[in-house]
Parts: sequence; structure tokens; C-alpha cells
Amino acid sequence: MAGRSDAAERTRDPARVVSAVVVHWRRPEECLRTVSQLVGGGVLPEEIVVVDNGSPVGQVALLVRQLPAGVSVVALGRNAGFGPAANIGLLRWLRRAETHYSLVLPHDVDLAEGCLPALVEAMESRPELGVAFADVGDARVPRFDPALGAVPGERVVSGDVAPADYPHGTLMVIRREAALDVGLFDESYFAYGEEVDLGFRMRDHGWDVAVVGSARVENRFMGPGPGPVVVAYLQHRNTIRLVGERFGAGAAVVRTLLGLRRGWRESERLRLGEGADKGMVRGVVDAWRRRVGAPEPSWFKEPPAVGPCAGTLPGPGRKVDESVSVSGVFGSMGPRVPAPRSRAAS
Repeated sequence: MAGRSDAAERTRDPARVVSAVVVHWRRPEECLRTVSQLVGGGVLPEEIVVVDNGSPVGQVALLVRQLPAGVSVVALGRNAGFGPAANIGLLRWLRRAETHYSLVLPHDVDLAEGCLPALVEAMESRPELGVAFADVGDARVPRFDPALGAVPGERVVSGDVAPADYPHGTLMVIRREAALDVGLFDESYFAYGEEVDLGFRMRDHGWDVAVVGSARVENRFMGPGPGPVVVAYLQHRNTIRLVGERFGAGAAVVRTLLGLRRGWRESERLRLGEGADKGMVRGVVDAWRRRVGAPEPSWFKEPPAVGPCAGTLPGPGRKVDESVSVSGVFGSMGPRVPAPRSRAAS
């Protein structure tokens, strides 16, 4: 990977090395707060793009009116899922911006003091890092077990940059050269699991993935989101799929049985109701049917908007980009068949 040595030799201006992609869905006030923290986070992103996943037009209009000048809004007009929406922003970054890194985050995060400088410093000082990400507050390294799925690993302390199996989706930063080498999120996951798949593919291609212990972030809004049916469905479907693709059918059978047992216990303990059970069972069935993409629209707690975004969005000199198609967003940038390389050969 010749790009690594080239990138390491450049003279950096810390205020001009990073862009940001914020994925938004139906929480404009939360999004405004998150963007304000990015602007005041110690490393001002050269470009901030908010990708809206089919929120009502009034909410999009609120973002356009109140976001800081220079922040772009891309209105997809439908809920494309976290990975596809993030890819829209990341492709814009790769094609239009000249920054070395891009942050990826949802609309509802709280950044601890020094979070962004710590992430950028980790990337600057370690050219082998393809993706770095913030600690979500548990001080644990994310690991992936084929039987148990995502599990907390060993402890990480402030100041550590610890290798991990995959990045947390709450706040990550991606290196341009790694994105060009590996591709972006696999859009067929829709949501839940695409970050694990990206972590595996990064490591397949010889790039490191690491948690930065001195970068802390939290999800502010831990409410119902898309609802228990959708969450249970995607978590079970996508985990079984990932295990099957990575570890084989036998491991996927084990994961299915353990996942159902654990899922029913959690549903009963948290009193999630029949909805979570329905999502879990359908997720398992669809995993073995090899179904991918978006869940049934009627399963969402708040039904997603459909069709193009309509209406006039105010704001002098401000424009909303409306994407007419999310399918095929990868082009030549999609997930690639792993071609493992030794670092010495890079």
C-alpha cells in the first residue's frame, strides 16, 4: 500500500485533515447539538455533511435553517439504512474533499473533551491504522466471537491505542487510503453489523483497527429508535450472516441456537414483548434464506418516509442535495474479495 508512506510524509495542518459524515434520522435537535460539538471539538472538520435518512420535510428544513454555515445536508428522501447513508457522505468526501480522514457518526453523540484531537493524533502517528474509533464508555476492546457475536474484550485505559476486531459505530475515523483500498460499508446489512464487516475487511487487507482510549464518546438518545422488531430482526439476521460468511455454516448453526436462547432471555428480562420475539425469529429465518437489505417498512416504530423529499427548504445560499438513488452507490468502491497482504509486502 504505497499510499501509507506517502501519507505519513505529508506535512499536516491538524485543522485541515478531517471531514465528517453525520447520519440523521428523525432527531433534528439531537443532530444540531452533535454538529455543534463537532465544530467546537478541538479539531474543526474541513467539511461536515449531514445525510438525512428520509426524515419528514419539516425536520430537514429545521436542519437547513439552523445548522452552521458551510454544513451541507444531503436528503435521501427515504430511510436507506445507516451504512448506505454513511456511504453517500463518504463517497462525497472521497470525490470532492482533499482531507486525509473522515469521521463517521450518528446524529446523537456526546463528545468528551479532547475526543477529536485524540482520534486524529492516533491516525497521524500510526500510518498502519485504517480505522480508529472512540471508547463508548465501557473501556473495553470490541471483540467478535462466532458463537456469541459482539462481546467486550480486554480493558483499555486512557492513552492506549488498542487493536480491536471491529470499530464501534458511535464514532469512527477512516483513512482515505484505506477506504480506497478496501471499500466502504456493505450496504446490504442496512444497519447493525456493517461496522463489524468493515473491520474484518480492513484487517483482511492489512490495515489495523483500533480503539483510542483517550477518546470518549456517548450516545445521548437511547430511546426506542426504529423499534424492538427492527432492532431484533437486524441484529439476529446480520450476525448469523456474518458468522456464516466468515466462519462457515457450522458456526452459523451454533450462533443461531445460542442467539435464540440469549434473545428470548433478554426479551423476557427487559420486557420487550412479542415485537422483539417476532423480529428475532424473522431475522433468523431470513438469515438462512439469505435475505438482505431493509426490513419491512411497517415494522418501524416510526414508519419511514417514502418517495422523494418534497417542499421548499429555506435558508439563503443553502441548498439541500437530493439523492434520487442509493442503490449502486459503491460502484468501484464496494466491498472487495479479500486479498490478504503482509505488512512487509505493502
